[in-house]
Amino acid sequence: MIKQCSRYALRVVCCSLTLLFVVGLTGCATVPNETEAETAEGPANRGDGRVTYSSVNARLGQVVRRAGEAGGSVVLMGGLEEEPMGEVNFSQAQPQAVVTQLSEAANLAVQVTPHYYFLFPAEYEALTNVSLEGRLHQTHAGIETEIAFGAGTPLFMGLAWISQATGVTIVADNEVAEARSGEIALGGMPLPTALEALLKSARVIQCEVDSTEDYIFLYSGVQGHQTDMLLNRPALDQHQEAMLEQRVTVYLPEPPTRPNEIRMLPGATPLADVLHSLSQQLGVRVVAEPGLEELPVNPAVFRDVPVSTVMDLLIRQWLRPEYGYHAAHDRLVIRRRTPGER
Repeated sequence: MIKQCSRYALRVVCCSLTLLFVVGLTGCATVPNETEAETAEGPANRGDGRVTYSSVNARLGQVVRRAGEAGGSVVLMGGLEEEPMGEVNFSQAQPQAVVTQLSEAANLAVQVTPHYYFLFPAEYEALTNVSLEGRLHQTHAGIETEIAFGAGTPLFMGLAWISQATGVTIVADNEVAEARSGEIALGGMPLPTALEALLKSARVIQCEVDSTEDYIFLYSGVQGHQTDMLLNRPALDQHQEAMLEQRVTVYLPEPPTRPNEIRMLPGATPLADVLHSLSQQLGVRVVAEPGLEELPVNPAVFRDVPVSTVMDLLIRQWLRPEYGYHAAHDRLVIRRRTPGER
C-alpha cells in the first residue's frame, strides 16, 4: 500500500532534466520533465497499479514510465530507455504482467523484490546484490519515500530531491553522484530500499555507506573512510566548538529565494563560486586556499545538521584524500593537508 503524504509544494527553478517527482513521509514534490514548464507543485498522481497504455512505436523507457504513473514500482537500468518495443497494448494490466512482457520483448532479466521489479541485461547480474538493508543509522529506519526519476538524472540531483522531501541529508562523493539513473518509478517503500533501487538503475555496483543520525553518505571507496575533515580539532576553543556545533540547513550551490523553492543545476559548480553562499548559510565565513578554486561542488541539500557535518561532507565529495579544513577564530579555511596531517 502506498502511504498518503501531506501536501508539500516545491518549486523547481532552471531544471531541464527529467526528474519527475519525489515523495517522502514529510511531504511530496513534483519536478517537470524537459518538455514541461519550469515550475511544478504538488504530488504526481499515481493510479491503482493497473497499466493501460497503447503505442504503435513504444520505447522501453516510455512504457516503464507509464507503469510507474499507474502505480507500479519498476526500475529500469540506465542506458536501456530507448530500446524499441514496437507496438504495445496494455489494458488494466498488472505490473508483473507488464514487466514480464517487457523483459521477453527486450531480452532482459528481471529481479523481483518485495518492493519493486528491476529490469536489466543478464550480464549485469551483479547489480542484484546491491543492498542498503541494515546499513543506515536506525534514526532513518522508519522513513519511507516514493520517487520517480526520468532516465539520465544525475544521482546528485536525485539525492538532493530525496533530502528535500524526507528531511534526511543524503550526499554522495563525486564518483557516485555523477552516475545517471535509468527510468525509475517507486511507490511508498523504506528509504534504504528506494536508495538501493536508485543505485541499481544508475549501474552503481560498488558503493560504501557512512550513516549517522544526521546524514547518509554514499561513496565509492576511492577516498577511503576518513570521516573527520577538521585538521585542528585538538586546538579548538569553546567559541570554535560552538561555531561548529551550530545546526543549519544548507542548499548548494545556493539557497532558495522563496520558501520550498530549489534551484538545481545540471552539473558541479566551482568551489570559488559557492563560498559566498556557503558562508551566508553557515553563519561563518568560509575561504579556500589558493589553487582550490576549481574543485567541483555538486548540488546538495543538507537538512538540520551541524556546521561541521556540512564541511565534512562537502570535502568528502572530492575523490582525493588530500583536503581538509581548519577552524580559525572567525572563519573556516579549506586547504590541503600538510604531510604530517595525511
